[in-house]
Amino acid sequence: MIHAVAEKWGGEPGEMFSIASRAAGNAESNSPLVGILAEAHVEQWLYLGMCDKEEQMTIYFRKPSVREDLVDAYSKIHNVDIDSYEMITALNNFAFCFYLCGMNELAKEVLTKVNGRFIEHPWDYLNETFLANLHTGYTIDKVLKSLDVVSTDMPEVIVKNKQGCSSEKVAASDATEIDVAEDFFKRRVFKTPIIVPLSIACVILVYVGYPLLRLFDVEMSILEAIKGITFELFLLCNAGLFSLVLLSKKHLTAYLARYPIITDRESFDALKPIARTNMYSALMSLLFLCVGSLAAIMTIINFSWLTSITVVVMSLVTSMMFNAYNGLEQRIKQLECTEDKLEEELELILDCWMNKPFSNF
Repeated sequence: MIHAVAEKWGGEPGEMFSIASRAAGNAESNSPLVGILAEAHVEQWLYLGMCDKEEQMTIYFRKPSVREDLVDAYSKIHNVDIDSYEMITALNNFAFCFYLCGMNELAKEVLTKVNGRFIEHPWDYLNETFLANLHTGYTIDKVLKSLDVVSTDMPEVIVKNKQGCSSEKVAASDATEIDVAEDFFKRRVFKTPIIVPLSIACVILVYVGYPLLRLFDVEMSILEAIKGITFELFLLCNAGLFSLVLLSKKHLTAYLARYPIITDRESFDALKPIARTNMYSALMSLLFLCVGSLAAIMTIINFSWLTSITVVVMSLVTSMMFNAYNGLEQRIKQLECTEDKLEEELELILDCWMNKPFSNF
């Protein structure tokens, strides 16, 4: 309900907090429902960012009224044990809010109680480190270290929704685990995107072709001309790939935050420019991949072993980055659409997105 009446969905100012405060106030002691108030504050904080009110967003959790609101709500579950996924959600939201409030002792207390059982939202809204773009756990790990909360390893993130959650299973286990719920709305089936076989063919051609040219002493003036700068060229291509992926991730994440479900023409039309940008980015990525692969194999063959190891490691990191980004892209392509007519149009757009080099929408 608080999401439905949030201002980003056209709700009246204050309506979301009226409902959240009433629900939390009427909740029984030790009920995870009090966490709904923390979630409402997170929604308001995000809304300020969406409206480009960066200054207000920055100081939002520093307001005395917000702090008092959160402390009063948290006091109702202060001594509770985690016995359900709902309580895990509530405590994660409180920990997130206290961290942004600068109330480090309370944040540390809640994080200690959470004991490694984290959920993806709201932590993925922070993106406080570069690696956080690949895995939400990196953000959580940075928060834990900043608060001196002991963590033996990068925390895992529970990524299951309420339908896929077994409260008993969570309560019975002291160890952190990842339970990936089956996506209820994952019903669209697509062929392999054309960019995938093209990328594979490009990399194979480059990695096999250049050594063969060297083996048979075939000289190519262009390759000889760039031979001395191939490592720099590889770094440039890698930087281009990283930039494209991070830009695309930013657009997709912002869209999902604003439109978790396609319900009307507005949410549908908002996806079109993102899909077009993604298609053009894919073409640029293919170019960077081809040139970068050529630069990589030339560097490995012609430069020192230390430089070659650097190239291999960076190539693996790039591969991991693409694999992580693919999951976000799949979330967009399996986005629920509540209108049958829009669903038909959406599938045409998604088909074009995956199988054509240029958009027809």
